[in-house]
Amino acid sequence: MKQIICILDIDPDYSYQFMERINSRRSCPFMVYAFTSGESLMEYLESQRADVVLVSPELYENPMTKKTLATFFLLMDGRERLIPEGVPMIRKYQKADDIIRAILKEYEILTPLYSGEGYRTEIIGVFSPLHRIGKTSFSLALAQELSRTRKVLYLNLEGCSGFSEIFGQEYETDLTDLLYFSRQEPRMMLSQVVSMTQNLHGIDYIPPARVPIELTDIETNEWQTLFDTLASSGLYDYILVDFGESVKGILQLLARCTRILTPTAEDFFSVGKINQYQDMLELLDYTEIIEKSRRLIMPRFNSQAFDGNLTGEVFWSNYSVFARQVAEELFS
Repeated sequence: MKQIICILDIDPDYSYQFMERINSRRSCPFMVYAFTSGESLMEYLESQRADVVLVSPELYENPMTKKTLATFFLLMDGRERLIPEGVPMIRKYQKADDIIRAILKEYEILTPLYSGEGYRTEIIGVFSPLHRIGKTSFSLALAQELSRTRKVLYLNLEGCSGFSEIFGQEYETDLTDLLYFSRQEPRMMLSQVVSMTQNLHGIDYIPPARVPIELTDIETNEWQTLFDTLASSGLYDYILVDFGESVKGILQLLARCTRILTPTAEDFFSVGKINQYQDMLELLDYTEIIEKSRRLIMPRFNSQAFDGNLTGEVFWSNYSVFARQVAEELFS
């Protein structure tokens, strides 16, 4: 069940745009209702549930707080004004997703949202012993394709993902921070997941590790706890994990996946490496990984699709076409 945010701003267009932005996100744990007057908001609060209320200082009235157990936030636009004492503030002019993160950071309210009862989340692992095979480009393209109709979270477990440089994004926190916070407050892991989640071209993702050595410090059981928590939460239909080789216990984690996609190629050396990888799995008694795996012959990157925009290269190249074919064959 999603939690309810009510918003009342002096600019109705702002309220409606915020509502449309958040309600369009399938994986967001909130549903937003926009109001155009204090009277209509008060009437709603008298009879309906609300968990968070965002309101302009000019429209805030103390009686509102008597009508509900919701947490109130004042939407501040930067102008100086008298504000009620004890009411937390949120900067109005920032991304809607950042407002959600600010709410979750201020108040840990997500824990009871999802029980996961009867909910089936697939963990899709993408891993290959081959390098420079287009694994990450394909993983992103597949995540984007699946996100058209389902809720998908992409996790990159590579030591050097290059995300900040490739996509021009600066991240305050990353995947290793999530695991660190979870060590301190395990019950708040889902709150941290939602507060850290970014979105790019329709894909929800948690920023990958910035420092490779920090990734190697994470124990296998910590990854397993993260996977289990996400799988049982009901937040997503698919968790797509783009594995790197530096992750501890990678075979145990692959075995935890629902299915595994193994990008490969048809040249002599690639076939030899893939066969050695399979022999190793049999030798170590990880036949379940073999049974869950599907080899995918990767297409060659079509440089003609690259228009100078690196984001366009990843998402609109022939990897996107190939990902659509894979999605239709394996996930329809």
